[in-house]
Amino acid sequence: MYCSECGAKNKKTAEFCEECGAKLEPVEEEKTTKKVAPKKKTATKKLSKKQKILIVAIVAIVVVLFIAFQVLKTATSPKKIVEDYIEAINTKDYAKLYDYANYSGDTTFISEKVYTEAVKNKLEDSSTISNFTIGKVAYENGGLTAVVTVNSNVKLGSSTTGATFEVKLTKAREKQYLFFPKWTISEEELLELNTVEDFNLTVPKDTEITFGGVKVTDKYLNNDEKDDYTVTYTLPQVLTTSTNIDYKLPGGLEVEQVVNPSSYNTGYSLNLSTSDISEEDQKKLTDKITETTNAMMKGIVENKTFNDIKSNFANDTDSEYYKELEDEYADYRDDVQGDNYVSLSNFDVDEVEISSIGFTRNYELSVFVRLSYSWTETDKDSGETTEEDDYSYHTFYLVPEDDEYKIVGISSFPATISWYW
Repeated sequence: MYCSECGAKNKKTAEFCEECGAKLEPVEEEKTTKKVAPKKKTATKKLSKKQKILIVAIVAIVVVLFIAFQVLKTATSPKKIVEDYIEAINTKDYAKLYDYANYSGDTTFISEKVYTEAVKNKLEDSSTISNFTIGKVAYENGGLTAVVTVNSNVKLGSSTTGATFEVKLTKAREKQYLFFPKWTISEEELLELNTVEDFNLTVPKDTEITFGGVKVTDKYLNNDEKDDYTVTYTLPQVLTTSTNIDYKLPGGLEVEQVVNPSSYNTGYSLNLSTSDISEEDQKKLTDKITETTNAMMKGIVENKTFNDIKSNFANDTDSEYYKELEDEYADYRDDVQGDNYVSLSNFDVDEVEISSIGFTRNYELSVFVRLSYSWTETDKDSGETTEEDDYSYHTFYLVPEDDEYKIVGISSFPATISWYW
């Protein structure tokens, strides 16, 4: 208690001030209330509508991207590629099959059109692959190739058999959908449509070639593979399937053949057989043989020199067959016009049948024929005439000239009876 007079501090029970003796009056102590500063409230700012929409959109995009990633990852996997490939075979979707092949480089001779024709020849309308299951995937070559095993029922024509085959895929350099590997079908055991690189075709000079419906141009001439009589075309890529080749030889002769390129058959030199040539072209050859033989024999009958009749033959005077023809004509004329009791007064070719056809080593056309002919002999003493006929086999050699084939040589002259008796 404090004294109100002097301010000294006294005991709470004292009635008088111990310092000045003044009577102490009790004073009520003011209750002091310690004020506690209120806690500051943390300000919470509400999100705007645009911000909420933005957050929802971002979450949605992340979810969609995740789902898309998973879908695309599955869609570009080797198993899915093979599954879709088999489905394309079943539906005969040739354009899709060609896309899966994904050929690169010069595709002139493995175009979609060529590929489609090749697949059509492989697959019948009723051919299907059913009840198939995609087996394991084996990665090779550091993950650049994948081999997928397929178990299925394969129907080819009227028969259905269980089959297990493999499809080999190759990873392309470019990506698919920016991030995912692009797999292409490189080998498979069902269609067996692979490629052969640098396929060589050797033909006589000036021959026109159409390979699988595609014209072969001079762009593909191989200047390292040529000689005096032939040229070679190197095709950058061809399919391992039966392929039609059409040739037009410089003499106008048209030839149709089928080749089967493979890893063992990487080239072909044109050879001929009778079955390769149309009846129309065969008739052109037999007509030329008939015409030339009649003109030659008429020259014999009329005792003309070879120079008198040489316009009926080809102008290739450098050919060994031409020189032999010239010599043999002179010898034959001397025999027929010699001191015989009969003379040859007429000669006609009745029929020419081609037995075989091919090329000589210098790529002249070699035509082996059965020549049926008749002639008339006249007795020099009595003037009586006798008609005879016979047949014999001869090889005629022809070369291209003026868009046709002309005779440049004959293996032997047709014999008449008077020549022997």
